[in-house]
Amino acid sequence: MQNYETQIKEMLKSGIITEQDASELIKKMKRTKVLELHKAKITEPKKQGSRWQTYIKREDGSDRKISAMSEEKLYDKLYDHYTINQVPTMVGFYDTWVDYRKSKGKVDSTIDRYDDYLNKYYLPHPISKKQLNKITKEDLEKFYNPLIEEGMTYKLLCGMRVILKNMMEYGCKQGIISYSSFDDAEINSEACIPEEKKSAKTRIFYEDEIDAMFKALNIEMEKYPDITVMHGIKLLFTKGVRVAEIAAIKESDINFDIKEIYINRMESYEKIKLPNGKKEKIITVVPHGKGKNKYAKRWLQLTDVEIEWIKEVIAINRENGFEDDGYLFVDDRGRYTVRAFTYRITKMWKTFAPEVEVKSAHDIRRTVASQMFYGGFDIGYIREYLGHSSKKTTDEYIYNIKKDKENREMLKNCFSGINGLRGTNS
Repeated sequence: MQNYETQIKEMLKSGIITEQDASELIKKMKRTKVLELHKAKITEPKKQGSRWQTYIKREDGSDRKISAMSEEKLYDKLYDHYTINQVPTMVGFYDTWVDYRKSKGKVDSTIDRYDDYLNKYYLPHPISKKQLNKITKEDLEKFYNPLIEEGMTYKLLCGMRVILKNMMEYGCKQGIISYSSFDDAEINSEACIPEEKKSAKTRIFYEDEIDAMFKALNIEMEKYPDITVMHGIKLLFTKGVRVAEIAAIKESDINFDIKEIYINRMESYEKIKLPNGKKEKIITVVPHGKGKNKYAKRWLQLTDVEIEWIKEVIAINRENGFEDDGYLFVDDRGRYTVRAFTYRITKMWKTFAPEVEVKSAHDIRRTVASQMFYGGFDIGYIREYLGHSSKKTTDEYIYNIKKDKENREMLKNCFSGINGLRGTNS
């Protein structure tokens, strides 16, 4: 912006533009710069003699009201705040950076994770109160390396580090700072503790558990014939889709002629800021937007049994007059949300394993991935089927589908021939 002002002054000096033109151009560019950085609402005067007003962030992250008698003077104050008087602190720039990440496709669940990391790691530390241009490589090393030494996995480090790292990169792009200290910082990521893969016992449904779930679902369907959530849970076990995807399926997504279903949207939520400053979640359905994942939207083959389940759901909807914008899983109140599916999964699990930790809808998804892998499917195909952005993610979904007792018996049988040769001469 300051370079642009210099160019305008040079154009004025050489007679290319008039003083009035120069003044208007500078005002316009100042306003554009402010609107890029300032996310708080600007309030017009409610009566004659009142002032224009808004809020800016103090270094500690709290709000400070500023006002002016005219809109132009308020924008001048805001421009000075963002570009002349100070470079924002990490916490002061956080909301602007979050809006930028949202524009790049980051969903609210990811933003929630950023919020958690901000509150847990950054806010208690002085680095969050430093201006971005004053954060040195030594500051970064003194902040991250002790956290690693205390015991941090590489996955967690990457997840929480991206906040400040990407914030400084974005600050460079916006011309707020000229350099990111991350370029020179020596962060000892090799000292991170290994990521422990959780036991299959808690991550997938074993075959006997699947049988028990289906029996429980069938009983529930007999009790509540007009509730179609149970049909959807059965599809989770056979299709391996995300529960947020099953909740967003429409009748128009099913092609009965070719026996396929189109996965192209999902339930999500938006966070809106209330007048009191608190945030509230609003449930919504969005076109499939898992970042830049080209595999998210996909057609999946349907078996004859699955076709029958879907036709049963449609018949129940017609008989009862259930309808909500064409969604498949609905009742008299509208579309079933993710919560309805997770509630039933928990309820069904507790009918046959009340003493065991409840397994989730995402554990069903891991189960499908593992079954496909041990059924001989290529990892690349499983990735496309599940809609993962990378094979690495898919690999993390693969667990041994047999219980420990079965594995021990298989090992015993596998080496029985060799064990029988012990003590013989060869």
